Amino acid sequence: MSEKNIKHYQKRLQALRDAAEASLSLNTAPSHKLAPPKSKEELLHELQVNQIELEMQNEEMRQAHVALEESRDRYMDMYDFAPIGHVNLTQDGLISAINLTGADMLGVARENLLKRPFSRFVSSKDSDRWYLVFRGLIRQELKQSLDLALMHADGSLFNVRLDCLRLEVKGEPLTFQVAMIPISERRHIERRHVESELRIAATVFESQVGMFITDAKEVILRVNRAFTDITGYTAEEVVGQTPRLLSSGRHDAAFYAVMWESISRNGAWHGEIWNHRKSGEEYPEWLTITAVTDNHGLVTNYVATLTDSTKYKQREQQRLAEESAHRDALVREVHHRIKNNLQGVTGILRNFAALHPELADPITTAVSQVQSIAVFYGLQGRVAQTKVRLCELISAIATNNEALWQTPITVDIPLQWVPSRVAEAEAVPLALVLNELISNAVKHGDRTKGVSITLRHEPLPYMVQVTITNSGQLPPDFDFPHLPTTGAGLQLVASLLPRKSATLSWKQQDGNVIVRLELAPPIITLEQGEMET
Repeated sequence: MSEKNIKHYQKRLQALRDAAEASLSLNTAPSHKLAPPKSKEELLHELQVNQIELEMQNEEMRQAHVALEESRDRYMDMYDFAPIGHVNLTQDGLISAINLTGADMLGVARENLLKRPFSRFVSSKDSDRWYLVFRGLIRQELKQSLDLALMHADGSLFNVRLDCLRLEVKGEPLTFQVAMIPISERRHIERRHVESELRIAATVFESQVGMFITDAKEVILRVNRAFTDITGYTAEEVVGQTPRLLSSGRHDAAFYAVMWESISRNGAWHGEIWNHRKSGEEYPEWLTITAVTDNHGLVTNYVATLTDSTKYKQREQQRLAEESAHRDALVREVHHRIKNNLQGVTGILRNFAALHPELADPITTAVSQVQSIAVFYGLQGRVAQTKVRLCELISAIATNNEALWQTPITVDIPLQWVPSRVAEAEAVPLALVLNELISNAVKHGDRTKGVSITLRHEPLPYMVQVTITNSGQLPPDFDFPHLPTTGAGLQLVASLLPRKSATLSWKQQDGNVIVRLELAPPIITLEQGEMET
């Protein structure tokens, strides 16, 4: 019988007593006219009614008592044979009550557990943790939970989860209810593994790499301390915002379209991106974005990691500059040695020509060709490998031929001149071509009048026109490079002259022979920006 029913029954009995007293009071009240006395049969009938009423009340009370006992037994059965252990502890940590399941878990009879310290059954490796938890309960903490190992009476250990509750009843001693929930070994290992992973994840999240997490709509949910250190934005300033807050504006829509297409297809993207700090400073960062999906493959979050690439780029630029300087020094040294060796060859040829005057002209021509190559390597020995200028190459070859043939050679370069670099692959062939044209002008012209060379940006601003003028006459049947009258020197020019980006022509004007060599990219490259065509 429930407590509600018991209260209802008690109220009913009280009502019966009140009614009986009221009836007796009315029957015994004084009256001016006395009622006639009842007969024996009426009195007997009334006594029988009262007897039956008392018997009914006694039966109801007996049934209520039986119901209370059954309810108590059911509660005790549910308490004692619950699938988990229940323990009540005093403020001193002593067991004041325990169910049969809990006693069975500890391997000790229930009557032998009462007033024993619960801490005696906690494994030594978890005793400190239990002490701290229990002290926390005593210090007003309402609930506490923890996993630990308890010791069975046979000395074996088993894992449980303890859910502890502080109970305070006014006027009664402080007590604590503890539920002991068994944990299987596998579940215990899994739980410890999950806890370990969570600790690792928490440690990683607070690493030196900036991190932020968004929801599926790219709204920032969380950032770590390194993110704040890199960007200058605190968590309060960015949570609820999107990563577009960091955009520098350097990247167009196509860049982000490729990024998100990669994330959609591969689940991740990584690359360099320019963002800006809270201060407005733009900086490069290496960004990795990974999509997090649920069991159905739907994206739930995005996790992004970022590192500031500024110092890395500075170190990389410094490393490349040092490597370039070291390489240029080695290249200059190699070219310098080649030039010296070629000059040694020309010295040998000159000595041979002095011993054999009849071979002076062909040997001088050979010396001129060798020296034109030596001029190129000499220039390479002074500057970086890719910075040989056409004007310097022509001036050096002209100076070399002037000394070799003892003929004046002038080089006219305008004051407003835009230097042009010679492509590395074409540098040696072009040096030989220029040397052959200049030396040919000297040999077939009036050596007393000399040779003039002009450089102009013609016929287009990005081109260079080299004009070599000497006194003399072209042969009547001259047709470079097809006629057999073309000499061996010009045949060399024809074979070395690039088929594209270079044209060569001859013109007879009055008493002068004019040779024009027109060069265009990629044989040459202007150093001062792009010029209008």
